[in-house]
Amino acid sequence: MCIRDSNLTVLPKNNQIWVWLKMYVLLLLPILGYALFLLLMALSYGHYLTFMAVALFLPLLLLLLALSTFNRHNYAFRITKRWVKLPMLKIKRPFWTWPLFYLLNEQRLMLVLCKVVSFVFLKGMLWMFADVGPDSRVYLTAAMTVVLSHSVVLLNLVKFEANYLSFAKGLPISAFSKLGQWLGVMCLLLSPEMILFVWLVKFDWAQCFAILFYLLSAMLCLLALVYWLKANMDNYLKCLLFFFFVSMWVILAGQCLVFSLLLLGLGSWGLVWKYNRTDLREIA
Repeated sequence: MCIRDSNLTVLPKNNQIWVWLKMYVLLLLPILGYALFLLLMALSYGHYLTFMAVALFLPLLLLLLALSTFNRHNYAFRITKRWVKLPMLKIKRPFWTWPLFYLLNEQRLMLVLCKVVSFVFLKGMLWMFADVGPDSRVYLTAAMTVVLSHSVVLLNLVKFEANYLSFAKGLPISAFSKLGQWLGVMCLLLSPEMILFVWLVKFDWAQCFAILFYLLSAMLCLLALVYWLKANMDNYLKCLLFFFFVSMWVILAGQCLVFSLLLLGLGSWGLVWKYNRTDLREIA
């Protein structure tokens, strides 16, 4: 689905919101499919509070995303008036942290919504399989939902780099240094979920390593995938759906460590090989 902002903004407000709503439904299709499965399981096991919370939260999430996108494209010229002025803390921002500050300054709503979705599905997965006990497959499946919840963030980070950090191609930054910088961004971005997983598994370091290794490997592989697809949303959605089914099959088969190694290898190779060969103007 290709949407041109200049053409879309001439439509009536309700039509624009409807278009953005359909776009986010397609973008979050893997998560919505998992949510439907979660709703069915909640009904079958009598967790009616969980059913109501998820059933009310998802439409609200999609509507807020559509409204925020509509406002950003139609009222970007408006100057936001700050009623409460807080003192600005001046700190040095290393170059590799710029994508994180972009999320904090320009994409706060999207980041907050992704984090809320991440924690809701993580907790829902643990509630659903509460009778299974401390099975690593349950935690790994929850980790998979965390990765899928941040798929939109990865798309925005690549587009941010293409639009604002293209000058970095001329800096003396090697592909391996760029890979290390992205790993640092992923660690900071997923730090709340990582801390929560460490606490959930009660500091079982074998399970901690498996979960955190899968999180970073999967995120790195999806990031490389965005580069390979040149941020094409249609193809990205298809790959996310494929990733969801393959990850579920591998986790249930108990082969997540091998799968994580494969994801890490593909992601690292994709980023290192494509870093100097990708024209960021094609993504922007």
